[in-house]
Formats: sequence, structure tokens, C-alpha cells
Amino acid sequence: MKSIVALVGKQQIPNLLPTYFLKPQDVLLVYSQFTEPEFHQLKSLLEESHVHVSGLKCENEYETTSITQELRGKLASLHFQDDVGFNVTGGTKAMVLSAYECARELSGQVIYLESGRGTSRLYQY
Repeated sequence: MKSIVALVGKQQIPNLLPTYFLKPQDVLLVYSQFTEPEFHQLKSLLEESHVHVSGLKCENEYETTSITQELRGKLASLHFQDDVGFNVTGGTKAMVLSAYECARELSGQVIYLESGRGTSRLYQY
């Protein structure tokens, strides 16, 4: 997988593990005003692993239409068109819906990290 779009939540492991496992060249971290500190921490950690990281701060993390438009624009400017995965483990439900719509439009993979009960499982749809 060449690129990953990851929705930033309060937990960092759901973004780190799939990125370390799938080894993309580029990662777009989608975050909000509430998860900006986590964005900066994730960006630093991923860049230490020689991953190119970009960010998209959602103006309204609960408004699906604007998130989808912002995400489409950012994906186009970064040339994330082929072989892109969308990690929907974090973020708000509106962010997940928007990422899923963009994944559908680009025929991208949807990724979800299930963790709990002592194990983690990476799903790719």
C-alpha cells in the first residue's frame, strides 16, 4: 500500500500499528482541534520511521459534507489516487463516514484495527 489516510483519535496505537505493518510511503493524518496534540505526536513518531506525513485539520469534525470536501481536496493535492488505504479506527463517526465515501470513490481499501481481549486484529476491506 503506497499511501494511508488515518483518522486521529485520542489513542495513537490504532494509527501506529497499521502504518508500521503496511509500510506506506505517505500518510495523511486527519485530525480535529480536539486531537491536535495526538496529531503532532503521531507525526513525530512516524517521521522517525522515515514516513512522509501530511496533516488535515477538519474545521468541523461532526459535519460529514464539509469533511468529505476537505478530504477530497487534500487527497487531490497530495496525489493520493492509487493504492490508498483508509484507516477508520480513530476519529469521529462523521470523519469515518467521510473517509469511507472517499475510499469508495477511489476504490481504496478500508482498514480497521480491532484491539481488545488481549489481541489485535487488522481488517482490510
